[in-house]
Amino acid sequence: MTAHSGGQEHLPATAAHVWLWRAPDVDLRPPETTDLATEEIARADRFRHAADRNRHLAARVMLRAVLSRYVDTPPADWRFSADPNGRPEIAGPATGAGLHFNLSHCAGVVACIVARRPEIGVDVEATTTRRTGLKQIADRVLTAEEARWLAAQPADDAGWRKAFLTLWTLKEAYVKARGLGLALALDSFGVVPDSGGGARLADDQADAWRFRRLAWRRADDEWLAATAWGGGGPGNPFTLRDFPLTGHR
Repeated sequence: MTAHSGGQEHLPATAAHVWLWRAPDVDLRPPETTDLATEEIARADRFRHAADRNRHLAARVMLRAVLSRYVDTPPADWRFSADPNGRPEIAGPATGAGLHFNLSHCAGVVACIVARRPEIGVDVEATTTRRTGLKQIADRVLTAEEARWLAAQPADDAGWRKAFLTLWTLKEAYVKARGLGLALALDSFGVVPDSGGGARLADDQADAWRFRRLAWRRADDEWLAATAWGGGGPGNPFTLRDFPLTGHR
C-alpha cells in the first residue's frame, strides 16, 4: 500500500494542475501496484512489450496518487469508467465528484492534468523517438495555417520533426479536451503556436481556449508536451507539479 496523505492540494475552479513523472520507465511490482484495480493489472498484462506494460502501470499508479492529493481518499478507493465517447472519468467515490483528469505517456514521461472542469487535455511525445511517415501524416491532418507555420520552421530532419510534434501535441491535447473521440477530425480545426509558450485556436471559439507548450531535455533525449483548457478566462490557468511524491518512489 502506498503512503497516503490526502486533500493537501488546493485546486481553484479557474486552474489546471499539470503533473509530470519524468522517469516512469521502471518495472513496477507489488507493493507499488497494490492500489491498482484488477482490470488495470489485467490490461497491463495484455501489452506485448514490457516497456508499454510499465508505462501503463506507472500512469495508473500516478493517477490514483495524484487524485488523492485533492480529496482525502486512499489511492486504492478510486473507481473509473468511460463516457459515451470513451473519455475516462471518475466513477467514485462521491468525494471525487467535480474532479476531472486526462493522461498521456510516452517513453520516459507520464503526464496527468487535473481540473474541476472536463474540458482539459494533455499530450506528451518524445522527439528523439524515431517514427516513419510523419510527413504523410502532416499532409492529412494539418490545416493550411498550421502547414504555413510548419513550413517556416527549421527544415532539417530534427527541426522539422520537433516542429511537427509541437503541432501534433497541441492538436491531440485539444481533441482530448473536447472529449469527442474520433468524431472530431484532426484536419477540422487548427491550433497555431504563439511566441509566448502557448497557442491559438484558429476558429471563432478561440477566446474559450487556453494552451501551454512544454519542452525539456535529459542527456540526449527531448520531450514535448501540450495542455489544453476550455475554461476561457484571462491569463494562464496551468500550474506544473512534479511526481513522484514522497511515499510514491
